[in-house]
Amino acid sequence: MVKDPQWLPELEGTVPEEAYGYAISIYSITYEAWRRGLDITFENVYLNKGRYEPRYSIASPERKIRFTHTRPNIVDKKAIRICSNKQLTRETLGNENIPVPRGFILEKSEPDQVKNNIKDLSFPLVIKPLEGHGGRGVITGIDTFNELMESITYLKEKLGYEQIIVEEFIGGEDYRVFVIGDEVVGAFRRLAPHVIGDGKQTIRQLLKEKNEIRIKIPGTFNLRIKIDEEVRRELKKQNLKLDSIPKKDQYVRLKTKNNVSSGGDPIDATEELTEDLKKNLIRAVNSIPGLIQGGVDVIYDKRSQNYAILEINTKPSIRNHLFPISGKAHEIPKAMIDYYFPETKGKYLSTTTPKYYFDYMVVKEHIQNNKLKNLTLPSHPYEPNLVGKLFTFTSSTNVINLRQMIRRYFHKFKFNGEMKRIDSNQYVLIFAGNYQDIKEFINLLKSRKSIENAYLEDYNEGIRLGFTFEDNYQEKSQISNSRRNSVRREKKFNTSNDDKKIKNYKKALSELEKEIEEIKRSKSWKITAPMRKLRKKLKK
Repeated sequence: MVKDPQWLPELEGTVPEEAYGYAISIYSITYEAWRRGLDITFENVYLNKGRYEPRYSIASPERKIRFTHTRPNIVDKKAIRICSNKQLTRETLGNENIPVPRGFILEKSEPDQVKNNIKDLSFPLVIKPLEGHGGRGVITGIDTFNELMESITYLKEKLGYEQIIVEEFIGGEDYRVFVIGDEVVGAFRRLAPHVIGDGKQTIRQLLKEKNEIRIKIPGTFNLRIKIDEEVRRELKKQNLKLDSIPKKDQYVRLKTKNNVSSGGDPIDATEELTEDLKKNLIRAVNSIPGLIQGGVDVIYDKRSQNYAILEINTKPSIRNHLFPISGKAHEIPKAMIDYYFPETKGKYLSTTTPKYYFDYMVVKEHIQNNKLKNLTLPSHPYEPNLVGKLFTFTSSTNVINLRQMIRRYFHKFKFNGEMKRIDSNQYVLIFAGNYQDIKEFINLLKSRKSIENAYLEDYNEGIRLGFTFEDNYQEKSQISNSRRNSVRREKKFNTSNDDKKIKNYKKALSELEKEIEEIKRSKSWKITAPMRKLRKKLKK
């Protein structure tokens, strides 16, 4: 049975969790270059308003190329200016007879002027910011003039966009296609956020289930589908609520936008595109002066084979090409390094070397937070006779002393890997080194009385560069303590709440007693006294 999704073997077990999400693009490109023996340097670049952006350079003896996310610095500035402005992109592509949606820049937002401007367009419509990114501010499926005006107001007043594009909605499937040079390397189809009914669970429950799947995928782990006003509005159109139970196999759309960042599903679709369409998409990228690569957003109708290009991104995220929710991953990093460093094609340091990977936490914590100006990775470890091993043992030795001893051995034998404490006295070593050094190291450990229940086996998964120590037992203890403290705080809070409630009840009771006394002293109470006495006698 074919595994679905099919992710790249070289990335399985070699992408550290700190690189999950948006950083996967940077990590996977540098990882591909690093394991070919190229030099990698990360640096922080000040942008504006106290914001820093991590950038990196890849260098060989012949050349050095700096990257901003996935974009190399050899992309022409004119190309960046055109692609960052959707109207300029439309005009440039239109001049080359490349299909684009009909639309215009909204100059003024008074209802009469908007109505006059859209007279040549047909509903449904789409509006989006002129210089937006990542799908922010894109509103699709606008069916009426009132919806259009509400959407314009939202973009201007709530999101603060001044320049807005209005376009005709183009029917078909929504694709993101990665083009470099004269090649389409990969494509994925974007499905709008949705759930599929099972006839038992509510939409809320189905959504929770779907989010649990998304957080297990490195590319979408931080892109949960959030319940917001857009979700409620979309459900209302379908006469549904969050607590509705859809029929079995019923498709329930949650949002109109297809962007993965908004909760859309990335489905590999490279084989769905015809060769003619691929050629046209390559032509579209090449029609932007100075553009070498790009992420092309295209609407494509497979039946009619009509298409229209929505935009071209000069630094597209590649995480969804590498980790689709369904389908086959495509080797975008490989294609990029092949293109920019052709002399390294296929020249990996060794096919038998353990699967080393580098720590990304230092980039995330120190480069992005301006603690370091730059960081150059150590060279990829390579020498003959390297093997990976997993060694488990128990020890009652003080954890700090034990860690220091293991680290000294790692430095002595030039090992790479990590040490994990998984229980109060249980440890795991995952490491790689020369097989003769490993034999000596294991004998040294076994000769110590403090090392017991030792077991060694081969290990073929990813091995982290350098020496890392993880105290999972302490983390568990901290979580348990945190939970206990949380319970204490909750009890204290509840007790505090109970005290407040009692105080409020006493106050209300006191006020009620005062009202009763005032009624008793009133004339009406005295006049009705005989009637109350008569009623008591009748009840007896």
